[in-house]
Amino acid sequence: PVLIKKTGSLTRRGDVLEMNVNVHTWPFTTRKGFNVLIPTFPTMILDSAFVIEGRDDDEVPEQVVGCARLSNPSLEAALPVAS
Repeated sequence: PVLIKKTGSLTRRGDVLEMNVNVHTWPFTTRKGFNVLIPTFPTMILDSAFVIEGRDDDEVPEQVVGCARLSNPSLEAALPVAS
């Protein structure tokens, strides 16, 4: 699990909500661990779920608001996202 705070941003494009995470500002040990995993990406299944943190009793329990699965992602096959 990871809590994205100041390093994340949300952008709405039509009916699409996009989240960007700036991992360059993460601590060195976290970035280093992430870089060690990059060669194994093509063998991974990555599951992500997005939850808005509840802070008051009436906001818990939190619910998943979105999720995604990447099966065997390839950095070489990734296409740039148009801005």
